[in-house]
Amino acid sequence: SAAGALASAPGEPRQRRLLLLDLLALYTPVGAAGSARQELLGDRPRWQRLLGEDKFQWLAGLAPPSLFARAMQVLVTAISPGRFPEALDELPLPPFLQPLDLTGKG
Repeated sequence: SAAGALASAPGEPRQRRLLLLDLLALYTPVGAAGSARQELLGDRPRWQRLLGEDKFQWLAGLAPPSLFARAMQVLVTAISPGRFPEALDELPLPPFLQPLDLTGKG
């Protein structure tokens, strides 16, 4: 399962894997959760432990996303899919909302 892969991926610190999961959740279009929701609800205790209750509730469709997550989802819809993720750098966002450099180069 996805939870097993996330929990046991060799060579990657858990924090980095969770950050990648956060970014995936953040930039996934609203309403695209379908089968992911079934996965979350099918192994609820494990996902709640991994994600935390608030994020689990949101991703499982049991609660609305945080204001930050919703604002970022709206901003992302303004970007042409052909220019994503490069166009994120052009958004007028304060530094604390800029996407993180996951390449390890900067």
